[in-house]
Amino acid sequence: MKLLALALLAGLLAPTPTHQAPAHQAQQQDRTWLALGDSYSSGEGIEQTPAAYSDTLGRDCRRATGGAASAWAVEAQRLAGTELRLRKPDFVACTGAITDEAPWQVHEARDREGSPDRWDLVTFSFGGNNIKFSEVIKGCLGARQKSWTDWRIGCVESEVQLRRRVDMLAGRERIDHGEYAGNITMPELLDLLAGEVVARGGDVVVTGYPNLIEEVDRWGRVQKVTGMCSGVSWFDVPMLRGVGAYLNQRLAEAVADANQRHRAAGVTFHFLDIAHDPYEPADGARHGRCTDDPWLNGITLGDDKGKKTYTNRSFHPNQKGHAATGRVLADYLRAHLDSTPPPGGANAVDQAFLGSWRSVGPANQPTSDRTYTAELTLRNGPVGTRIGDITYPGLDCSGSLTLVSAAPDKLVVDEHIDNNPGFSCTVDGTVTLTRTSAQLAFSYEAAEEPGVVRVTATLAKA
Repeated sequence: MKLLALALLAGLLAPTPTHQAPAHQAQQQDRTWLALGDSYSSGEGIEQTPAAYSDTLGRDCRRATGGAASAWAVEAQRLAGTELRLRKPDFVACTGAITDEAPWQVHEARDREGSPDRWDLVTFSFGGNNIKFSEVIKGCLGARQKSWTDWRIGCVESEVQLRRRVDMLAGRERIDHGEYAGNITMPELLDLLAGEVVARGGDVVVTGYPNLIEEVDRWGRVQKVTGMCSGVSWFDVPMLRGVGAYLNQRLAEAVADANQRHRAAGVTFHFLDIAHDPYEPADGARHGRCTDDPWLNGITLGDDKGKKTYTNRSFHPNQKGHAATGRVLADYLRAHLDSTPPPGGANAVDQAFLGSWRSVGPANQPTSDRTYTAELTLRNGPVGTRIGDITYPGLDCSGSLTLVSAAPDKLVVDEHIDNNPGFSCTVDGTVTLTRTSAQLAFSYEAAEEPGVVRVTATLAKA
């Protein structure tokens, strides 16, 4: 089941031909931004967040994309977009999303006019729904009858049980579908994104989750007397905070490990610990439930249309929380992204490269005894989009070329084989094309061996 799920998701993530970006957009040469995620990314908790039905996911997603309601990605782009040349996010985060739905969100983004195959910046929060945290909170709010004389209040799940779910998300324990929603772990998701979604030289920022409830010792007098904070009993708070800290720890470790795995391929992973900044800074006001200025909703009824029975906004960040997280993310991006805009606009490819090319004689691959040639077609387009196709007669495989960088005398493209992959041809690699008079020098590196040239050839116009 796991192998089938990963194969299906990898196929869904494989780049497809995209629409040409509008000229006014592409000429800005801005970084592209993909905003994936769950309800903590989508802005579910903001009072004015509207319904946003996703045909791809087949449900309402509640997306705060600006105006009366702005999720943290939207806020960060507003604050740092001009300075860092960040396009407005392709915003596809959705309420209730689990890791398995990230590829469907990517698919939805790619279907939009002007979207690239790969993005320079990808941001998200995922994991809370995989470990069924919303169901955990609902269980903490209710009373349960064990017998006619024995009533229990408080959380149903134990801390050991919830930590085990977190370890399933982190890929450290085998998935138990009675405890865990989905099939995809965080390390597997990060690998899929690095291989199929993020542009070379791009960045992935994974946010953690804030603590919902303030430490009991910091509660106000009324809460201490009642022993309750927004329906949660005082004796459950240490467990919930402990599990939240453990979730953030495991997410941070998964991100750090992914950064090590994919650094050579030019993808950088970051973890943003929002539990401490902005929600619980070492110095200054704190903003969980039962603080003087909570940035998280308690039990909340109603939506932007006046539906009184709508409860999904409960225990989610409000607009203040999203604005503060957006500020923290903007500051982080300023510190970690180069302010120089990425190369390549609507016409990034020099005219001399455009058209059809064919190798002059067989390709040179010392490690293979097969004889084959290379044929490719190049067209114009911005960095991060599909600009061509490649075929290897003699190997019976073909695929797409996505622009990584462009200079007057050199192109670098990512090759993805989608026809007969893995049998005669390596699925993913990088092709460098260098102009030499009226010909092109062709060199190929496999993704698993960056820096090692496997194939060379000389190409001439077909």
